[in-house]
Amino acid sequence: MNLTSIATTHNHTPFTPIQKLAKTNDLLIKQNSFLQIKQAAEQGVATMQVLLGHHYELGLSVTQSWTQAVYWYELAAQQNHTDGCYRLALLYESGKGVPQNIQTAIKYYTIAAQNKHVSALTRLGKLYYLGYAGEDGGYRAFQLFLDAVELLGVEALFMVGLCYSRGIGTVQNDEQALFWYTQAAEQNYAPAQTNVGAMYEFGRGVEQDYVQAALWYEKAAYQKDASGLLNLALCYLYGRGKPISAENAVYYFTQAAELGDAEAQHNLGLCYQHGVGVDQDWQKAVYWYQQSMQQDYAPAIFHFGGCAWEGVGMAKNVDLAIQCFQDAARLGLSEAQRVLAIVMPKTESFAGSLKS
Repeated sequence: MNLTSIATTHNHTPFTPIQKLAKTNDLLIKQNSFLQIKQAAEQGVATMQVLLGHHYELGLSVTQSWTQAVYWYELAAQQNHTDGCYRLALLYESGKGVPQNIQTAIKYYTIAAQNKHVSALTRLGKLYYLGYAGEDGGYRAFQLFLDAVELLGVEALFMVGLCYSRGIGTVQNDEQALFWYTQAAEQNYAPAQTNVGAMYEFGRGVEQDYVQAALWYEKAAYQKDASGLLNLALCYLYGRGKPISAENAVYYFTQAAELGDAEAQHNLGLCYQHGVGVDQDWQKAVYWYQQSMQQDYAPAIFHFGGCAWEGVGMAKNVDLAIQCFQDAARLGLSEAQRVLAIVMPKTESFAGSLKS
């Protein structure tokens, strides 16, 4: 088959000379634009330094390089360019292109926040919230989130709700938490939609309402929020606000599991182990337990140990099983502690009989 027939088969036509010329011109325009940005950046124009750093960060018209991104953001930050400080702080926080340094990130977030950069206010608030700035961090975080809210920061609305929910930086108040979560949820912020659902599910700050909970989880799940997907799956599994459907539960567990949610991975493993909503498959159960174990999720470690003990979905391995039971017990899983109390005397007496 020649090139023309291949192109026709895939509903494309070969490029005409004029089309080729147009594509070449587009490329030249992009290259010239990059060269102009680079030239202005080298002349010390802070806005262009930030733009050039962004090109390097995303690999636009140039080979992607975190190091180069840091270099150009840093030059802009030295001129107190607000967005340059913010972007540099992000890289210091994540350790991309530079050794991770939270205190340096705080320094540059603070400069950007003082210039009313809404994302910098929110990110800085989160670092205070997580305890990176001393004993008064909670109060400072709460104030930063409120400042970001005044600049219409949607994520900040959610964080204010979280502060009220947990009593961080302010008095614990479920009604206020629900109010702020709802403000963010109504602007389609998925984590807030999940938390509104949880407030309705558990009757916190509002009368318990499983139907409303499921509706909010569904909104978050539609946006591929892992927690929303997990909670919607549980609604279907137990018939809370949704008709019982093991198949739907497995469907949403799978989506959440593929996004890396440890609890969903464990629950999906259980579904495969017991044939709930899906054909029983021990090997798939073991696979999902392993995925969840990587995040130190104690129930998954325990159930993987059970598979190793019984030799289902994997080769029987008593030593590995006991190690898993011990690891799960250390993580506080009482069921693992009970199992250890039963199996350890048996294995120890068996080992002793071998030595005698």
